[in-house]
Amino acid sequence: MKIINRVLTFFSVMLLLLVSFGCRKVELPTEGLVYELIEDGTGYAVVDYTGESLDVVVPSSYLGLPVTTITSSAFHNKYTDIVSLSLPDTMTSIEKDAIGCLVNLKEFRVPKEIEDIGSALTWILSSVDIKIPRDHKYLKATTIGFHKAVTSKDKTKLVWVANPKKEGKTIRVPASIKIIGAYAMAGTNFGEIILPDSVEEIHSCAFYDTKNTSINIPESIKMIDGGAFSCSGLEGELVLPEGLISLGRSVFSNSRLTSISFPSTLQYLDYAIFGNTTPHELQRNFVSRVEYKTKDFDMSLFQDYSEYFTYFIIWNYLYYPYTNDASTPFEVEIVFSINEDDNQLMEEAFWLGYDNIREDMDWSVYSKLDYYSFTTTANSDE
Repeated sequence: MKIINRVLTFFSVMLLLLVSFGCRKVELPTEGLVYELIEDGTGYAVVDYTGESLDVVVPSSYLGLPVTTITSSAFHNKYTDIVSLSLPDTMTSIEKDAIGCLVNLKEFRVPKEIEDIGSALTWILSSVDIKIPRDHKYLKATTIGFHKAVTSKDKTKLVWVANPKKEGKTIRVPASIKIIGAYAMAGTNFGEIILPDSVEEIHSCAFYDTKNTSINIPESIKMIDGGAFSCSGLEGELVLPEGLISLGRSVFSNSRLTSISFPSTLQYLDYAIFGNTTPHELQRNFVSRVEYKTKDFDMSLFQDYSEYFTYFIIWNYLYYPYTNDASTPFEVEIVFSINEDDNQLMEEAFWLGYDNIREDMDWSVYSKLDYYSFTTTANSDE
């Protein structure tokens, strides 16, 4: 009797396995996907979609090689149509805006090998159901307040936060977060974003296009990448905290700053920090005071400090002038608060850089100097 029961149990299990396997939904690749061999020849990227289906399934392989990438333009010509997108776990890269452009997307499952999705999901609607598998290699689905979010597995990196359904909400980032990932909150319409003093790094364009949002820069910050606060709600006087080591290019462009003070701890400082990149009538910085508390930042890109200041003046002031009226020039004070010797060195370098523009640059740049009245000031406790 025991033998019969064991045989019946064995066949029952086998039958269940066969039935479940036979009933499993097999997703066939969608017709109309356009592939391109990636540069190193190890896989394919989806670069376009010309099909008609609203439910797109990307295969795990094409012509015997894995499909590993979705390019930023892959679905742009179908951005209003696609409602579901299935990506294989062979996927290792989803380029900027590749998913966020799909305005009618209902659900999206993040492949297991994707390390960062912030830039891919920029401007995606909060109604989209973002699914992170429990066994995902790098990411974890969570909520911050009542807002959908994605963090690293160890909860130290904020990867993405959904745009709130209503504007003006306040969000308080958890104290476990040390890194704000690239594009993590770009394009969101929060009224206030509160960053904890645990945050040490803010990656590129993390708060891009958050112009109606109040954001603090925590005292713990060490590095802010390029464009992190471009078109943000930062305004007025900005005193960057001691301990900050690196500032990337255009980090504060097109915000509403009126003055900026660089700390003594800076080791990397790009020359294009708060320059505007849009026409005069749009949101812009009007920085009338810049303070340097150090000269010991990386100068590997320049022959000397005077060349640095040449580019500093051009890219922060002359590229899109603050005024077009030379009869009432915009007044700018450059302040050096280092020590007596270094203050003098930097003042001389600034004016050499200023003269370089008049002597070596073309007329279109040189003539815009008349729109400004620059002065230098030296402060020293010695």
